[in-house]
Amino acid sequence: MDAAVVSGRVKSQPRFTADLKAWHLSFIFLSVTLVASIGVRAIAWHHWHTGAIESEGAEYARIAENLRNGQGYVGISTPGTQLVSPPLFPSLIAAASLITHNDYELAGRLVSFLLGALLPLPVFGVAIRLFDRRVAMIAAMITVFYPMFVNLSFSVFSEGPYAAILLTAVYLVLRAFDCPSILNWSFVGGAFGAAYLMRQEAVGPLLVAILLGLIARDDSFLLKAKRAIAALAVFMVLASPQVLLLYRSTGKLRLEGKSLINYAWGTRVLTEGTGSGAKESIQDIDYDAANSVNDRLEATGVGMRPNAEIIRETRVHFRDAIRFFKEAVHRNIPELFAKLRERWLGAPFLPALAFLGVLRRPWPRHRAFHHLFFILVPATAIMTTFTVVHAIYVRNYFILAPFLLIWGANGLLEVARWTNRNFAVIFRRANVSSLPGGLAAGLIVVVMLGYALKDTRNLFVFREGSAESQGAKDTGLWIKQQQTQRVRVMDVLDTIAFHADADYVHFPSCAPQLALAYMQKEKVDYVIFRRGFEQPKYYKDWLTSGGIPDARATLVYATAEGDPSGILVFRWHQLATNRP
Repeated sequence: MDAAVVSGRVKSQPRFTADLKAWHLSFIFLSVTLVASIGVRAIAWHHWHTGAIESEGAEYARIAENLRNGQGYVGISTPGTQLVSPPLFPSLIAAASLITHNDYELAGRLVSFLLGALLPLPVFGVAIRLFDRRVAMIAAMITVFYPMFVNLSFSVFSEGPYAAILLTAVYLVLRAFDCPSILNWSFVGGAFGAAYLMRQEAVGPLLVAILLGLIARDDSFLLKAKRAIAALAVFMVLASPQVLLLYRSTGKLRLEGKSLINYAWGTRVLTEGTGSGAKESIQDIDYDAANSVNDRLEATGVGMRPNAEIIRETRVHFRDAIRFFKEAVHRNIPELFAKLRERWLGAPFLPALAFLGVLRRPWPRHRAFHHLFFILVPATAIMTTFTVVHAIYVRNYFILAPFLLIWGANGLLEVARWTNRNFAVIFRRANVSSLPGGLAAGLIVVVMLGYALKDTRNLFVFREGSAESQGAKDTGLWIKQQQTQRVRVMDVLDTIAFHADADYVHFPSCAPQLALAYMQKEKVDYVIFRRGFEQPKYYKDWLTSGGIPDARATLVYATAEGDPSGILVFRWHQLATNRP
């Protein structure tokens, strides 16, 4: 018996030692990776600099400011309570503003920076659950340098923080598949609750995870149902503030309001597009649906009315919804394939490597549900684009990148193996080092990242907050210096109004004379023109003809000649009879 015990100890010791060494290796690698991730993002931020806050970032940052000032969950671009943007990002910005001394733009960039720097960690965790340690290390290292993730780390967009939280939730689901328990599934619900509070489309992956959890193992259905209930319960506890806000504002019990607002916007686009023939461009139709006013100078555009009104009034009829969905699929599937061919994503290398990585070998039986879930998560992200028929933003496809990177890392390993085997055949050597394959894979990565870098920096979503937009920030700060109280700024974007600490007024889509009357009605103080914009329809004509055709408008500021922002500022003088 003693010999058996001793023998048992001798046999178990190497496995324990190997596991401990593997854990130490992973810890050291992830520590170095995290330091490198922070360093790369800090260097990039310092090298490229930033200018004005991004348009979406202005909304999040103004919500954060209003929350701290006790003015409610109110943004800058739409009147009333903001029901499209979930509360986690603005809440984190509000918390970070305590450190940045009420600089909400810097606070937003810091939140993105910290969560963006953490992204390689869940990428490593997911990859090691799906494949092995080598794939995980490759995926994490590429994530450190991937241009899109680096740029998101100092931009005030929710996509970067959302990617880090969503990949963490995906890792916890894969872990719960391997070690199912009520506690682990509660962690899943908590992670998806946080992801939902960052972006509401996280509900889709959560439902997929629960469904697969109910059929993935041979445990009793009752036990699996308890785990699912635990995940949903924790999720609902975290989601309840947002759900209650929606209910209190609209009288409807909903998890999100964005899809109804997109539906209202999209149905207007389809109706106006059908009636306009070839007279108007798609951009004109989209702008009109969002920013129109009627002959009584009432705001009728979806973007100019309170979110709560749009949600309360919108009714989804089955036949109209089917037509809407078919049109969205017709428009957005070609858009999806077009994005998969663009260089900012790493094409043609990354999509090809991802295809190779996911399909080169059959899924192991014990990991089949892991891979199925991992495929369905980006599929749900693609499905959300089918709730949109108006202009779709490139940011909608950013979330595909981490999934492609993990598959692509496995594809790179397959390329390395193929290279090594063929090297051995060509040179008739039985034992060949991994150097040829490593060099081939490394060369592909360098070329892929180099390809992606320039095109990523040229995307409008990143140029909007880059150093070339400094003129817009300076314009806003100049307006702020001229005033002793909050003013109203009309513009096609809300960034200058944000930096001016002003109220934002949309440029209306209507006849030119109505636009002048609308400026008077809205008591506008400043009107901004930006070269390069062509909506609303009269905008370009006014800009090329020297400005606003009205004596009440006076040109008071212009950015320097050659400035890429190309901004003109007109002071609008209210008629004396309309003053209080």
